[in-house]
Amino acid sequence: RYSLVFIAAILAFDTAWAQEPNSYVYVESNIASVPGRNSVFAFTNDGLGNLTALAGSPYLTGGTGVSVSGSSEINADQEVTANPHGNAIYAGNGHTNSIAAFAVNADGTLTTLAGSPYPSEGQNPVSIGLSGRFLVVANKNFDPGQDIAGHVPNYTTFSVRREGRRRLDPGYTLDLAATR
Repeated sequence: RYSLVFIAAILAFDTAWAQEPNSYVYVESNIASVPGRNSVFAFTNDGLGNLTALAGSPYLTGGTGVSVSGSSEINADQEVTANPHGNAIYAGNGHTNSIAAFAVNADGTLTTLAGSPYPSEGQNPVSIGLSGRFLVVANKNFDPGQDIAGHVPNYTTFSVRREGRRRLDPGYTLDLAATR
C-alpha cells in the first residue's frame, strides 16, 4: 500500500516537474530583402525547450534589416531585448535606423506600441541593451545600403517608461570616431 502511494507521488512530482510554466522566446528576422518586412518571431517554450510559434508571429517591426551583398556576416548582437518587467520588448531595424517597441501580452503575443518604430538617433542600430529604465542603442554606422559619409557610430541612451514607451533624453548621444 505504501509502495503504491510512493510511486504515485513520484509520478505526480515527475509530471509537475516536466510541466514547468511556459516562457517566451523572441528572435529577430533581420529581413532586408523586402523593405518594411523586418520582424520578430515569437515562440512559447514548454519548459523542456520545445518551441511553438505564437499566434500572429512573426510581428512586423515597421522597418528593414541590413544585409551585405556577398556576405553572410551581420556583426550585430542582442537585437531584441526585454524590459525588466517583461511587459515590453525592443528590436532594431538596421537599415531604417529605428527601434521597434512592443507590449508583451499575458499570452506572450506582441502588440506594437504607439509611435513605434522610434528613430535610433544614428545609422544602423546593431545592439540594444537595458539597464533599469535606460535603453542604450549602439548605432554602428555601417550599412552598405546607406550613405554613411558625414556620420559616425554612436551610443544613444533613451529612458523607457514602465509600460515600455520610450523618449529620447537630449544630450545622451556619445559619438565615436569613424573607422574606415
